[in-house]
Amino acid sequence: MGLTQNPCVREMSPVGNAKSDSLVALIEVCPELARDIAQAPRIEWSFCDAQQQTLAVAGLQLASAHDPELEAELQAARVPSGSSEAFVYGMGQGFLPRALLQRPGMERVTVVLLNLSLARVVFEQTIQEDWIRDPRVRLVYLPDTREVHLPYCVVPPSVQLADTSCFALRDALMLRLQEQFVASAWSPRLDTICSYLKQNEALIASDPDVGQLFGKWPSREFLVLGPAPTLAAGLPKIEALQGSSVIVAISTALQPLIEAGITPDLVIMIDSESIDPLKAEQRASFVDVPLVYVAEIQNATLVAWPGPRFVAYLDRPRYDDLRTRHPRQNLWTEGTVTHSAIDLAVQCGASRVSLFGLDFGYPGGVSHATGTPDFMRVRKSDHGRTLLDGWGNVISSDLNLMTYLRDIEQYIRLHPEVEFFRADRRGANLEGATWLED
Repeated sequence: MGLTQNPCVREMSPVGNAKSDSLVALIEVCPELARDIAQAPRIEWSFCDAQQQTLAVAGLQLASAHDPELEAELQAARVPSGSSEAFVYGMGQGFLPRALLQRPGMERVTVVLLNLSLARVVFEQTIQEDWIRDPRVRLVYLPDTREVHLPYCVVPPSVQLADTSCFALRDALMLRLQEQFVASAWSPRLDTICSYLKQNEALIASDPDVGQLFGKWPSREFLVLGPAPTLAAGLPKIEALQGSSVIVAISTALQPLIEAGITPDLVIMIDSESIDPLKAEQRASFVDVPLVYVAEIQNATLVAWPGPRFVAYLDRPRYDDLRTRHPRQNLWTEGTVTHSAIDLAVQCGASRVSLFGLDFGYPGGVSHATGTPDFMRVRKSDHGRTLLDGWGNVISSDLNLMTYLRDIEQYIRLHPEVEFFRADRRGANLEGATWLED
């Protein structure tokens, strides 16, 4: 897109030639980065007028148009007072680096750019020379990294507008920003979950440990099947692999599989509010299919399962008391059954894990495969809630799915002994997994 300015707003009027001085300062201090910024594609922008002018890109203001200094102080509060070093993710319009540099005892401020085209607009249109030339400042661009350095603070619009090469870092930042909210939202559910654990103690005591399945299928290929939109396209391939591969199905994916004549070797559920995934007429076909469950599933859902059950725990404090009376093996999760399904496959002995119906986004504008209980149409995601598909195109997602994907990428890095494959390029790209058709 070409660089365009909203004709309805006036341009900032810095004294003298201050804007060009920002570019000169950038070239003198960071010549290689300055070259990369100068070569970045131009993007559309405008000025928003209020008490102070601020740049806006893609509908997002880079700073408050009312009190950007006060906003920067609030953002800087993430860095503890007395810190001698700080990392700033996203430059915004420079107010946040300035706020940190004014602190007594601040010795180093590392400003991490997240979008080179955005940086080009800011340097071309606003005054930034003052903090760029400060010898305590280090200005960097770190594509293809996901490490968040501490102590840190962020300019939220810059995070949302991150380059595609910075998506992994963007997601790590967004997860950290949400930690307190997630913890507060989870807390009210904990009492209900603990009551389910108590209700299930008789089943836990009698059902076999999931550990009895660990290592049962050494060096086999496992198919892990989820309920995401691309599951339907993978059904012919899954059917062809049935028998030669061990199939682990997430419970919410069962209906499309049953319609296709596919019976999994294992079914898994971990969500405490999971419902019975089978219709009455389907129960007879599952009398020999084991259900792997974590101990906090609703009791009625567990009792309704027609086949054998294997119980697993999660590595959470709420299991500590129960673990002393009824020791059981853990399955890994950071919040989704997808994690546990993959971990189950690996612990059962998989040397190769192929993922079907696990998209981590909304290809085709739907949330799940047709026929699954959670199917719905979804709107296009806002900035910052997108991922890249297998062709490098942006697809809509949400924060939960994005963080689940990053967790799996980390899991893959920790298990180099297992090969991981993906089935459909319409889903989000998963680092460490090879596309099956490649």
